[in-house]
Amino acid sequence: MALGKREQERQESLWVETAKLAAPGHHFYIRLNKLLREAGFDAFLEELCAPYYHERGR
Repeated sequence: MALGKREQERQESLWVETAKLAAPGHHFYIRLNKLLREAGFDAFLEELCAPYYHERGR
């Protein structure tokens, strides 16, 4: 048998996208974030803390 004449299976790519490795998250926190978003908690908290913000940033 000569070198390079044998038919071989091709090796699949070893590259894996990091987006495919991420887990969806814990169900408790997914539901909590949804509840807080629906209640408008972020806007409420920003308004509550606004008097403590500096005019030019932190």
